[in-house]
Amino acid sequence: MIPKLTEMPMFADEMEAKAIERIRKFDSIAQALGFQIVVGFSGGKDSQVVYDLCERANISFTAYYNECFESPTTKRFIAENYPKVIKRRYYKIGFLQNIEKHKGLLPTPLFAYCCENYKHNPQYVDNAVVTGVRAYESLKRRGRKAFEVKNKTFLRKNKELFDVFTDKCKGIGSASTISLKPIVDWTDDDVWSYIFRHNLPINPEYHYMNRVGCMICCKADITRNAFYLKKYPKLIDAVIREREREENLCATRRQIG
Repeated sequence: MIPKLTEMPMFADEMEAKAIERIRKFDSIAQALGFQIVVGFSGGKDSQVVYDLCERANISFTAYYNECFESPTTKRFIAENYPKVIKRRYYKIGFLQNIEKHKGLLPTPLFAYCCENYKHNPQYVDNAVVTGVRAYESLKRRGRKAFEVKNKTFLRKNKELFDVFTDKCKGIGSASTISLKPIVDWTDDDVWSYIFRHNLPINPEYHYMNRVGCMICCKADITRNAFYLKKYPKLIDAVIREREREENLCATRRQIG
């Protein structure tokens, strides 16, 4: 939900300067390695802030939007406000076929196979990526560092190059060769304060949602999912049809067996 401007704390100049400094350090590393910087964009507030920070840092970058199951509102918002963002879309099978592949099991918070199949597709793993991931978003992300590399071997091999970041900022386990999370230590208030300060456009989805992403998500609360199911009833029909088809298929197998 969009907070009121009067409720926002004063945004600290130091936070913006620190994020821009991180981006410029990352740019120097990427150039030394011969990598083109890619900004991951979703149409959500965090990716907007990172996109804007990269522009203020005056670096060369390309922004990609991995289109999946976002709402028409979000897709329109990106097209109208961020025309330079390049849309990418790749997956081998559709969502209903994916459910069938997993024997009728819908994605769950502990088994969110949809994320791996659609949002984090290995087809689009870039060498040097800047994202809006923040530690405050979830327990899983709490241990993330501002600068991360793929593995310890690559970290040791380029130690002198990476020493522009302190050990507190460095980590391993990135899907990309190198990745940067310039606002990893920002809170929601920090993000909204930056948006208001620089008068960035706001995705209309935030008028009734706290987060922007896939319309139906196994990790979202029931209220959010119910909203989209009511707004787009064809989503319900598609899931019901797939479940009925799977149940009929199972019944037929039992009869044959």
